[in-house]
Amino acid sequence: MRSVFCTILLLLGGLSACSSHPKEATTPSDAQAWIDASKEKMSKIKSYDAVIDNNIDITISNHMEYSHILDPYGIKGMIALDMDAGALGNMTQNVDIYIEEKDEQYQMYTKAQGTSDWLIEYLNNSEVTNYEPIELIHIFLEGISDAKIIRTEEIEGMKAQVVKGIIFGENLKELFKATSSASNFTDMNLEKISDVAFTKVFSNVPPLSIHIWIDTKSQYVIKYEMNMSEVMNQIIANVFEENVAKEWSYGNAQISTTCKNFNQVKPITMPKVK
Repeated sequence: MRSVFCTILLLLGGLSACSSHPKEATTPSDAQAWIDASKEKMSKIKSYDAVIDNNIDITISNHMEYSHILDPYGIKGMIALDMDAGALGNMTQNVDIYIEEKDEQYQMYTKAQGTSDWLIEYLNNSEVTNYEPIELIHIFLEGISDAKIIRTEEIEGMKAQVVKGIIFGENLKELFKATSSASNFTDMNLEKISDVAFTKVFSNVPPLSIHIWIDTKSQYVIKYEMNMSEVMNQIIANVFEENVAKEWSYGNAQISTTCKNFNQVKPITMPKVK
């Protein structure tokens, strides 16, 4: 059961330019033009800030704020977790988080606010993507299908084209792998999961509907939203017995991420951890 809980949190934690701007229209071909332009722009990003809000039914919600520098690598952030623990009551916890690349691996430092001790955890390339919204953006831009512009919207003073599309099949598997969530179903490393196992996990999984906001001026992706409930419920049903699957089904698993301050993040100073 704990592995399911970890899977949900990881998957939710979780999933670039052209010299002239694509025209503002609502046909699929025009949506693809905006996506292609954004892919070129986003591939050149050096740093950014991100705000992530996850809401799973009424039991779990978390708010995350990250600053991410790609080179030299560094992440600084805060995770605010709010969880209904049933008989134990409501549990809230704010956690400070830092990640750096050191000695050819990633080291993550976490500390619950109000405490003095830092915990150290070592992450591999797959695990660290849980803390990198830009990696999910790359997957969305590369794997989106049936894209169309549904409206123009203003976010924090920026005009954006709102693109709706779906992720399915192999691209959805890549999204899943990018969060390292599959390892929680099998208690083994991703590299050891067979193609047969993945085929079972993703059998009859519906397409994931996503919305992407592309800034009309910079062509950066400044926001994305998705609801993982149908996808997660089918995956859980594929892996666990019916009674367990029903217990862990979700009516809502909404993820909303906003990115800003592209290429403007100041150098990150890591905490002094003994």
